[in-house]
Amino acid sequence: MKVTFSKYCLLSGMVILNLSSCIRDEIEPCPPLSVRVEVTDKNYFNVRAVDLEKPVDENLPLREYVSGLRYSLKCLSTGVIIEQNEVKKIEDDRNVYDIVFDDQLPHGKYEFTVFATGKDGGTLSFDDSGQNLKLHPSKSEGADIFLTTDTLVYDAWNYDYTAGLERVKGKLLILLENIPSDCMSSALSVNGLYDIVTPSFLYKGISSVDKAFPLSGQDSNSFLSGTVLSPSSGNGASTLSLVLKDVAGDVLPESGNLTVKVEMRRNELTLLRYTYGTGGNPVINLFVNDHWEEIHGMEID
Repeated sequence: MKVTFSKYCLLSGMVILNLSSCIRDEIEPCPPLSVRVEVTDKNYFNVRAVDLEKPVDENLPLREYVSGLRYSLKCLSTGVIIEQNEVKKIEDDRNVYDIVFDDQLPHGKYEFTVFATGKDGGTLSFDDSGQNLKLHPSKSEGADIFLTTDTLVYDAWNYDYTAGLERVKGKLLILLENIPSDCMSSALSVNGLYDIVTPSFLYKGISSVDKAFPLSGQDSNSFLSGTVLSPSSGNGASTLSLVLKDVAGDVLPESGNLTVKVEMRRNELTLLRYTYGTGGNPVINLFVNDHWEEIHGMEID
């Protein structure tokens, strides 16, 4: 959707002419406001410290990092959204996406915001205001999300900008090892996660995620799952529950019902290793400070 310019967004600059100087018969118009959108967080901050996630090349076309985007321009003096557009699919081979606004845009201060979905796609889901992004709609994992927001001054001297998209969520990697052949699926639940992110990159609310994934048909007795999650809310700790199930959907009696505290952070990988053991005693390790640490005193039901 494109919204026409608001007549209430006033000129912030004034050109003063010296009457004693030469004046051209024609004055060229000011260059239009333009923004080059690129991706800042192409890799997770700690990706090179782990061996479960491969770093991506940082010199690829933009479409290799984000699939689509929605941008908006808001006049700060009135709070009116001047323009809002959605690009459902980025298809060219350039490493930036150029946005050029109408050359009749009045000079002033504007808030420029871009929400983008990751390479694997997904849907941008907003709350009732239409501006705050829902991170886990209906307790789902949701899309990998990128965001940039900045205040732009537009006048005869300021009109060309670059905006870098930053990743909004982190990623939880769970390595399941020594999985028995009768284990067909796993289910996880994570609570204590932020619910929304505002155009100003502020996290708010509390949400949770439920996710199930099949384990059958694997070539080995190990399995790696990845789930993109918003940062942990409140005191910075989320509660993760994990169960293994058989073909009938019943919890394997020796797998236990694991509940453990994890911390999710923006643009960081959180790693958990679950090694199946007999007698209801799985071994749980978290990747902390570049090495695995066994968790003791976790809850096993």
